[in-house]
Amino acid sequence: MAYDVSQLVVAVDGDFDGYIDSLPGSHEVFGPGEDIQIGTMRYRLTQVTAWGGSLSLEPIGTAPPLSPIAAGETAPAFTTISVTGEKLSLSMFSEDVVVMQFLPSLEGADCSSCVSNDPFLKRLVSIYDALQSFDNVVILAVVPTSVIPEELYQLPSGRIHYVVDPALTAQYRRNYGTIIISPDGTIAAMDEAWATFKCNRPHGKFDELRISEIAAVVQRLLQDVHAP
Repeated sequence: MAYDVSQLVVAVDGDFDGYIDSLPGSHEVFGPGEDIQIGTMRYRLTQVTAWGGSLSLEPIGTAPPLSPIAAGETAPAFTTISVTGEKLSLSMFSEDVVVMQFLPSLEGADCSSCVSNDPFLKRLVSIYDALQSFDNVVILAVVPTSVIPEELYQLPSGRIHYVVDPALTAQYRRNYGTIIISPDGTIAAMDEAWATFKCNRPHGKFDELRISEIAAVVQRLLQDVHAP
């Protein structure tokens, strides 16, 4: 018996630390149809035997090691272009706290009230409002589709940069959630996925940072930067 590999989620010890991080969004979890990366080698999954006893991988190339996305880790460097044509890179914000807010695709929204009714965009506006009083804060709103939703242009301007970059979404392995990056380039806080087992079945949850928590983290980071 062999499984349909196009339907499988695979977790591997890709960084060889003896531990498999099997939580959603991990650098060691690969979804259905995704290439698998172990170290710097990339593979295509071709077959898995019954109960996962063995699997067959086809080498397809090499790539830089995947970075873990977790609090305390160095945020992966990136260069991207905003919807207004600005070139943006993480290194540009070495004196700022960067709040990355990943949003689901807004394709298909065709009504003027979609912004006010969309819970993800309402959260983005709430983050913007909570951080308006802070200096040296940059918000990146990242959408995972190559089509620019018109709704983005209706949101507050200023310190928010709107980015439509599937590569950035893939690099951070997020299509939703908040990541706060300190001026030294470290991930200071983020929404966390966790899982446990009940009756031999996995149960997971996504713990979302509250708006007040985001503001508190940003305030602490800015105080640390300006501390004598």
